[in-house]
Amino acid sequence: MNQNRSIAILLFFIVLFSFWSCSEDDGVIVGPNQPPEIVFTFTKAAVPRGTIQELTVSVSDPDDDLLDVTWQVSRGSLDPGDQGDPQMTWTVPNTVGLDTIWVSVSDGQSTRSIMETMTVGFPFSGINLNGTWEASFNPVVLTTPGSPPRLAVPWLSTFRIEEGVTIYVPENLTFDVAGTMEAVGTASDLVVFKPNHREPERGFWEGFLVSSDADSHATPGSVDMVYTRITHGINNIKLTSGASARLDHCQLLFSQQEGILHGSAGYLVLVGCVVNDNQGNGITVESIATKPDSVHIGNSEIKFNGQAGVKIDINDPDGTVPFSINGNDITWNNSHGIYLVHAVYPVINQNAIYANELLVADPARRRNMRLELGFIGNLPEINAEDNYWLTTDSLIIDQTIFDWRDAPSQINTVVRFWKWLDTWP
Repeated sequence: MNQNRSIAILLFFIVLFSFWSCSEDDGVIVGPNQPPEIVFTFTKAAVPRGTIQELTVSVSDPDDDLLDVTWQVSRGSLDPGDQGDPQMTWTVPNTVGLDTIWVSVSDGQSTRSIMETMTVGFPFSGINLNGTWEASFNPVVLTTPGSPPRLAVPWLSTFRIEEGVTIYVPENLTFDVAGTMEAVGTASDLVVFKPNHREPERGFWEGFLVSSDADSHATPGSVDMVYTRITHGINNIKLTSGASARLDHCQLLFSQQEGILHGSAGYLVLVGCVVNDNQGNGITVESIATKPDSVHIGNSEIKFNGQAGVKIDINDPDGTVPFSINGNDITWNNSHGIYLVHAVYPVINQNAIYANELLVADPARRRNMRLELGFIGNLPEINAEDNYWLTTDSLIIDQTIFDWRDAPSQINTVVRFWKWLDTWP
């Protein structure tokens, strides 16, 4: 009994001591200290060499303790007067490279730290482009003036970017090409156009506008890109006024609208490209007033787009435009795989076309290929033979194609699919 009483007394004093140690003089119980929070809020992903930048973090403390912020950088210099503050003046080094920034916040009892990387690049503040950016001129941080900023390849100018160059573009920039532009990457060293933002959203910049010179009405612009990646534009590439584009093993990703929009009388050639994850259509060819010179889409991946993989809206009732869609993977697009409007007669062979129109809940009603109501041309058929539809059942394939058989009073063309591939490489 005495032993039990001793244990009870001991427990009482332990509880009393714990209550006393967690109490303030006014009797309010204070829990254990909670560590502060810290978030890096400087939005740019790259800065020009030799400049002065104001780095920022957001700090807070659940206990409302006083906070002290400590900064370190791998290169350059920091303003010692800013130590302790959530804003730091950084003198950026004069040589390009990848720098590391360490920031810690302490409430006197607990410390939280973060580490961020920052690209230091060559500045370019001009508004016109000519000549060549060689591989040694990498990376490039554009500081184009204007609201919104506009960077141009003027008429009669030729601008070339060599392999491995990454270009950080500012918000709302339009890359205006009225001359000739070449971007020549390699499989291991792409040319990359990317937003200068740590967490960019779709439509961060306008993208490439390839057109004719508004004043001279001269020979329209053109782009010739090899192993080039373009992301986060409104339209990553837009062709107007007779402009043309040749894209070889390029990547057009994460646009707010189209991966590429061809609304021009010029030609469009895509070979071996990846046109994925665009909010609108992957590829749109849309020109009612004029016909494109020719269009070839080959051996490309066109997937996961918010609308159709390929949309073609031109008025070519006699099928005079050379138009081919061959060897592509056109799958998993939210709307149709291939969507044809007005009258156009592409040759569609050797593609994988399945699992499209994901926005339709009922798989039996999904359309891998659709002719829009009002599709009235002078040819009876569209050649869509030798494609892979994920099935060899002709009834199921037919069910995923919307053409004359579905709306004979409004569509006068049938999709000829009845020779198909049993497998896809």
